[in-house]
Amino acid sequence: MNTNKMLVMAMAVLPSTLLFASVANDAMTQDPQVQMTSLSAHQRYPWNGKVDIDFSFTSAIPEAFAFIQFKATYVNKSGETVEVPMKTFDQITLPWCTNAGTYRVTWDSTADAPNLFVTNLDYTVTANMAKYMVVDLSKGTAATADDPYPITYMEECPDPTRDDGGWTDEYKTTKMVFRLVQPGTYNMAWGTDKFGSWNATPVHSVTITRPFYLAIFECTQGQAKLLKGSYFGNQGYEFKGSNRDRRPVSSAKWSSWRGASADGYCWPNDGSKVNPASLIGLLRTRTGNNEGFDMPTEAEWEYAARAGDLDAWGGDGLKTSQNPSSDPGPQGMYTNSILAVKGRYRFNGGLVDNGDGTYSSPLYDDEVHGTAVVGSYKPNAWGFYDMLGNARECTLDFRNGGFAADDGIDPVGKLVENRNASRILRAMRGGHYSEHAQKCALPFREFGDNSLEEYIINGCRLAWRFPTPAQEE
Repeated sequence: MNTNKMLVMAMAVLPSTLLFASVANDAMTQDPQVQMTSLSAHQRYPWNGKVDIDFSFTSAIPEAFAFIQFKATYVNKSGETVEVPMKTFDQITLPWCTNAGTYRVTWDSTADAPNLFVTNLDYTVTANMAKYMVVDLSKGTAATADDPYPITYMEECPDPTRDDGGWTDEYKTTKMVFRLVQPGTYNMAWGTDKFGSWNATPVHSVTITRPFYLAIFECTQGQAKLLKGSYFGNQGYEFKGSNRDRRPVSSAKWSSWRGASADGYCWPNDGSKVNPASLIGLLRTRTGNNEGFDMPTEAEWEYAARAGDLDAWGGDGLKTSQNPSSDPGPQGMYTNSILAVKGRYRFNGGLVDNGDGTYSSPLYDDEVHGTAVVGSYKPNAWGFYDMLGNARECTLDFRNGGFAADDGIDPVGKLVENRNASRILRAMRGGHYSEHAQKCALPFREFGDNSLEEYIINGCRLAWRFPTPAQEE
């Protein structure tokens, strides 16, 4: 804290105490990524109500945008702390996001508080990594690298008091919202295979070392249509109807999202390269050749899906390596009361209940059954929707590679050599609308009999990564 006392000269605001704060952590933050390093404020002479505020901040990720917030308070004669609105600045429009560095902004105090006359005004400037990144897809196929989709940043969701966060239909169709995920450590996998394909990968500690952004919703048909100019995926298997644009893409090939390995678009062998004609390739081009967009790794997906939960569905109490129950309830492997409020699956609308104990597959023009409009169920603790159920989600990693117990730092599922070519599979996570609860559990890993890159029952939750040091060079 820096303190500076000055004499008030007129009906104007003078700085007294200068405060600077670091990133405000939330439940998903382990270490601050942004630090304020200096702050000073000086009223202009002759005294006219203009206050120059100089500040600097650093970031562990230099290219990361930070939200800058300004606050001014004073203590009145009754000993109460009063906040002064700070909305009018000469050079900026709030909210303001910028990279790490040194800045000067000028606050017009007379515009925001014309009758204020105090001698003990305290200033606080806070920098936070932007919690949400929003890509506006409204330009559709007209967007180019030179005239890209606008990207903006938000500090909070539109309405934190609501289960849906206030994310209206525009954020599910014409805009794509990404949530910041801070680095951290968690226990990945489950460790038992006693119930069919329950994940038998050894339980191991995984550390995600760099922050990344992950879409709060699965990519919808409306978003994909704006990117492609036409609906995306296998159209014979996509759900239609009046709510189609708000439902997830659920039948696209891994190679359609990213490009086929056979053509040189093989993660991790070929790095982050994607086919320019793929959906992710189009998103990169139409956001100004922004190569940060991709799928999440399997470890990133599970980290975000768990959001700190240690059990199977999140809140069910099942312990690692324990088996689910055959009875209904919070640990049920078939019907599950926890999953019922978290995502669309077989027994809460995914299939048609015939009323006699049997269920039927819905028609693809059914607006009630099948996939649900994204965001129809409660989000997890970090604000991600439909991580369980709805559409099975592709990840970057090879399914066959698995993970060893020592793959603890930013692990990548690699292809095991000398495997049958027909079993070169990519990992899918989260389950989908027609499956029972076990296949929609947090540790469950899904795959297909043929190469997953050509397996058509797949959605995707897109990610954005900050450039690595090698990329920055």
